[in-house]
Amino acid sequence: MTNHPILAITLHTREKTDTSTFDNPIWKAGRIDSNLVSYYRINIEKPEQAELEISLLEIERKMKSGLTDEAIRDLLTLDLEDPFVRKFLVECIIQEGNLTLALEIFSKPNTDQEFILALQSAIQNGDKSAMQNLLVQAAAFNSTDATLGVLVRKVRAILQ
Repeated sequence: MTNHPILAITLHTREKTDTSTFDNPIWKAGRIDSNLVSYYRINIEKPEQAELEISLLEIERKMKSGLTDEAIRDLLTLDLEDPFVRKFLVECIIQEGNLTLALEIFSKPNTDQEFILALQSAIQNGDKSAMQNLLVQAAAFNSTDATLGVLVRKVRAILQ
């Protein structure tokens, strides 16, 4: 006996009638193999949700409830290279306004938003070493984001 719910799946096949046109097809029941059966049924166990998926759902609930500090703590226990985890962190950091954390986590940014947060943090904290590091990365980072361009120019001016 299994603990997982059973999912009943039915696959229906259809084929175009001989008299219908390609532009306006008329469909009839199809056939599976040489049988005259037009559908196939199978029961499978419903797969378990991945742990990360369950964690992210709980984190999203915390974010919507205004518990972004708790959400950040939970996110920091997960794989920080996972794009979904990083996206949630961007949202939480924006909500919390914790730019210092942004620079710690996104010192090697993968997206425009991560880059913007890291640059804003470096500027706000006057961290010229981080600014220089991010400028080097910006040269290889293909972005058309106007905000990112403005911040890069601002950092260049600060470093001169």
